[in-house]
Amino acid sequence: MTDAKNRRWTCLLSASLAVAVLIVFWPAMHCGFVYFDDPDYVTENPHVLSGLTWHSLRWAVTGYAAYWHPLTWISHMADIQMYGMNPAGHHLTSVLFHLLNSVLFFLLLRRMTGVLWRSAFVAGMFALHPLRVESVVWIAERKDVLSTFFWMLTLWAYVRYVEERRGAAAKSRAFYIAAVLLDALGLMSKPTLVTMPLVLLLLDYWPLRRFPPFSAKLVVEKVPFAVLTLASGIITSLEQKQTGAIVSLAQFSIPARIASAPLAYIAYLAKNFWPVHLAAFYPHPQLEAGQVIGACLLLGLITGLALWRARSEPYLAVGWFWFLIVLFPVIGLVQSGGQFIADRFSYVPTAGIWIMVAWGLHDLAAARPVLRRFVAIGGAVALGACALLTWRHVGVYRNTETLWDATLCSQPDCMAAHYNLSKWFLKIGRYDDAIAHCRKILDSLPGDPAAESLLAEIRLRQSKFAEAAEAFEKLLALRPNQPEAWCNLGFALLQTHHVPEAVAAYEKALQLKPDYALAHNDLGNILLRLGRPDAALEHFTRAAELVPDFAEAHYNIAQILLYQRRTNDALVEYQKALASQPNLTAARARISEILQRQRDGQ
Repeated sequence: MTDAKNRRWTCLLSASLAVAVLIVFWPAMHCGFVYFDDPDYVTENPHVLSGLTWHSLRWAVTGYAAYWHPLTWISHMADIQMYGMNPAGHHLTSVLFHLLNSVLFFLLLRRMTGVLWRSAFVAGMFALHPLRVESVVWIAERKDVLSTFFWMLTLWAYVRYVEERRGAAAKSRAFYIAAVLLDALGLMSKPTLVTMPLVLLLLDYWPLRRFPPFSAKLVVEKVPFAVLTLASGIITSLEQKQTGAIVSLAQFSIPARIASAPLAYIAYLAKNFWPVHLAAFYPHPQLEAGQVIGACLLLGLITGLALWRARSEPYLAVGWFWFLIVLFPVIGLVQSGGQFIADRFSYVPTAGIWIMVAWGLHDLAAARPVLRRFVAIGGAVALGACALLTWRHVGVYRNTETLWDATLCSQPDCMAAHYNLSKWFLKIGRYDDAIAHCRKILDSLPGDPAAESLLAEIRLRQSKFAEAAEAFEKLLALRPNQPEAWCNLGFALLQTHHVPEAVAAYEKALQLKPDYALAHNDLGNILLRLGRPDAALEHFTRAAELVPDFAEAHYNIAQILLYQRRTNDALVEYQKALASQPNLTAARARISEILQRQRDGQ
């Protein structure tokens, strides 16, 4: 094939891949936000909802929600700036990033290997596989497609650096610096790029063919990338400990994590080749010694074969270790979240498996014309089947109910699905449905604190205060160190006229969490009713200090100050309350009354 013809085919395949991604993922434009991290990332995050402002940009750098990913926050803010709360725009941004990732991956493989059709097949499987849906269509997972965009650009800059270095070109240093900077940007989108130094060493071995492989010179060359990896790892660890994202050893022991890891690797392989029963959450399976041993033996066998054939078929070792290494940070040894595996974690790692498949089948069929035809047809069928399955699976993310109903269809014992559905039904006021899902959790896990807490909250929202108080007392007998539960218990007790008990509950909440603004405000209201305005004023003032835009606290302070005839001070507090809550008509009326009196000279 001539160079001109090769370029034409490259352009045609790139365009075809882009069009295929748009067609397959276009149903995402009809999907909404889901009640699964989307509130934290977009719909209920005041910093993101404010769009691109200096205040929000400063906040983006401070870290939040278990990961330090300021560029991800900025991408969500940019979406709000452009599309507002129209979910179609947010989905479009993620789909376009996935489109760019797919085309970049194809062009990268094409440049590194010089092979057209195998590169196109691997990129096609990366682009159109059903496991991609979670990363692309779940808005809260923007960090996946964004970080992978910088992953691909980092590899591209690194390959250009190697090419220029071989030609002794002066601009090789510029490409090297670009690769390091792009790696940093990727880590600022999601810390999954921590494996980049090892991946670059793999690419040095094949297809870049830099010899001697894994030499000290090549290792030293990766030091800047390793420094970035170390820094990102430290920041991520601190963030996850602060936000409680890391599951404690008491919940999931080290032996259990070690035993689960090989099973998880096998599960990802199985989903990669047979993508059925996909779910938003996969509960941990029961660990059986035979399954763990079998998984270890299978992983060991594949690893041994890949190493044995590393000289003659280096793509086997590179593809396999790409899969093992890139997946390792999320395999569960450091357990973040309660899932066993997650579709989104496979976004980049499984590309290594398809490299093994594409190059391996090509070599197997190289001397067999008939087999070559079957391989080509099989590849086309596989791409078509994946595209169809993906197109159908996108609809699962239409809304919260479709997402978790689909999860329960494939994972009937998924308590996380019942819990999230219960929370969603509570939010939209479908209390009977919320209770039904809570009951299903408690039937399987009697006394589960999360379900008990949710059930108590539902009773509170139903204004069944006696039942709510009973439920919160039951919860606190299991988990006594929950200030929010004590606060809710205090509110329920107050509604049932158990005032001394309510005061004790609020005091317990503040003992556990002294900076709990809501508890300060509620306790102040009770003390005011008990005829203790000075004590109430202390709590209202503390609530306003903790949350400066707490309109109710400012209004309560103003009421006491007005009673104490400190009119000017009361006017200031009423104005603060109105500034925080412009529709607070009571504050507006009081301001008008005070100003009128001042004009009348009273």
